[in-house]
Amino acid sequence: MELVFYTRVSTDEQGHSRNGLEAQLSALKAFATQGQHTEAGHYEEVASGTLGLSERQQLRLALAKARQVRGVLVVSRLDRLSRSVALI
Repeated sequence: MELVFYTRVSTDEQGHSRNGLEAQLSALKAFATQGQHTEAGHYEEVASGTLGLSERQQLRLALAKARQVRGVLVVSRLDRLSRSVALI
């Protein structure tokens, strides 16, 4: 199965440190390897989880890529996708 990875942190400080983003990506790659899936793309973003889809360009691109390859968007934790149940 084709997987599209999406990683997100909320603040510029977290984005500059790379710790959160790299930890998320490591978990996603381990998941893909364990399930013998392939990575179709990786999109990362520094944005508040409260922002809507219209304000999150990388999330929109990740979703489009998942549709294009008929794959699945994966996140390391559900709160990395959004803080809004309606968006999820």
